Amino acid sequence: MTTDPIQSPEPRPDEPEAASRAEAIPQFDENEAVPAITHGRDLVVTEFGWEQDYNFLDYDFAPHPFWARHYLDEEGVVILHAHEEDDGALDRVPEAVLAYLKYRFERIDTLGATTARTRLWERPEA
Repeated sequence: MTTDPIQSPEPRPDEPEAASRAEAIPQFDENEAVPAITHGRDLVVTEFGWEQDYNFLDYDFAPHPFWARHYLDEEGVVILHAHEEDDGALDRVPEAVLAYLKYRFERIDTLGATTARTRLWERPEA
């Protein structure tokens, strides 16, 4: 039996923690929020050489006014942003967008005005 490398295998019913693991993964409707996914890489080079390397995936949830960024060196973490300059926009994130991110990531953060991260959601330990 071969396993599709993109899809994680279903938990085996004989595993004691299988049911709790399956319950911990939120479900979502793929027709509600389907983002455009773009890979990007920003290399910061100064006169002293290569300083930083940001390797990321951006998720654009248009027509919803939200997008998210996942830095590939931060496993399981995504940062949610609003397209608009509205301080309260992140209080109005559609459930479909959150459900999509909760399905794929273990933690959702947001950025505040000072660029300090705030945890919006974290998957409970199974």
